[in-house]
Amino acid sequence: MMDQVNNADTADSTYKSLYKLGGAAALIVAVLTLSEVIGLAFYPQPGTVSGWFTLFQRNKLIGLLDFWGLEVPMYVMFIIVFLALYVVLRKANQGLMVIALTFALLGIGIFLATNNPFAMLSLSNQYAAATTDAERSTFLAAGQALLANTNQRAVGGFNMGLFLVSVAGLIVSSVMFQSKSFSRLTAYVGILAYALSLADYLRQALTTSAIVALLVILPNALFLVIWFVLVGWRLYQLRRLEGKTLPKQPGGNMSASVLVAYATRYGSTQEVAEAVAATLRECGLEVDIQPMRKVRTLARYRAVVLGAPLFMFHWHKDALGFLSRHRRELVERPVAVFALGPVHDPHDEKEWEDSRSQLDKELAKHPWFKPIALEMFGGKYDPAKLGFPLNKMAGKEPASDIRDWTAIRAWATSLAPRLQSAPS
Repeated sequence: MMDQVNNADTADSTYKSLYKLGGAAALIVAVLTLSEVIGLAFYPQPGTVSGWFTLFQRNKLIGLLDFWGLEVPMYVMFIIVFLALYVVLRKANQGLMVIALTFALLGIGIFLATNNPFAMLSLSNQYAAATTDAERSTFLAAGQALLANTNQRAVGGFNMGLFLVSVAGLIVSSVMFQSKSFSRLTAYVGILAYALSLADYLRQALTTSAIVALLVILPNALFLVIWFVLVGWRLYQLRRLEGKTLPKQPGGNMSASVLVAYATRYGSTQEVAEAVAATLRECGLEVDIQPMRKVRTLARYRAVVLGAPLFMFHWHKDALGFLSRHRRELVERPVAVFALGPVHDPHDEKEWEDSRSQLDKELAKHPWFKPIALEMFGGKYDPAKLGFPLNKMAGKEPASDIRDWTAIRAWATSLAPRLQSAPS
């Protein structure tokens, strides 16, 4: 679960009420979806119009439930949910969110226009009151037309409303990966849920097997329930945190701290990052240190120090991923970078030049990235920590550690005033 500092970067107090309504609507959808699955399991749908009329006369409530009656309020709730999701996620990718909202509203409109369980209830009552075979035939024909007009997949139709809403849900879930407002778990669950929903259209075209249908529909319903619960809960969190200022911490507020983020293969870069962080603290800075892959947002930090090793002619993949993931935030903050390169001879100028050249090439892939300081340190080589096949390739190369701790602490000390003067 994302922490409170994450929320402050994404919340917009103007939409506090919409987040509250969206959260409630999403949870209602989860309950309605689960109720529909349970209801249909206990009360299977009739296969004929006359069967529908009989069901409505026997139990109107069950008839309405079986005739997709719970989906009417469900689709009304969709309106609120997708509007709230648009507001939260539009900053991440407004173009895709406009498309998603448009598809969702079109799908909702189509569904509500073609699904009316009360119309079938009315025809059932008229059929029960009919006194002649001709009247009953007329109502049966009208019921058949109404049933076909629903375009529900259960009657062999193509439910365009659900199709468009499913596409919208898939788009929204993909945009969640670009936003800090929702966890990656929520995004993955949404993609699974809506992919299964769309896969059912393919299943319908390929087979009528009831077993195959259950293998698609039941997991689809389960993932949808989980997704709406996650979305509803998150919208409630955003609503509660609207307009709140970030809590104070000892030594200053959260936005005044510096992040030292590192990537490491065997632990040596982490040790350097810890030395840098300790030195900056000695210089009076409030410092957090985290592995790059665990950093969700930079909202609480006014400056960043990144450290990662060079390996096999490339900077660590976590470092490159960090630059891509946090580009928008990094351009707004001073960032210093250090890398661990040579691991053998500290006086081999060629190895140092090659390492620096490799680092420059990697950073050149991100022309927007302009670090305020860039430093290369010697690294550590321990063949005992290498896994297969690297341990076989290493041969009898001896272990070495050419990290210069004096140079590392001196660099961090020189960096401190530049980070300290960064606007908070």
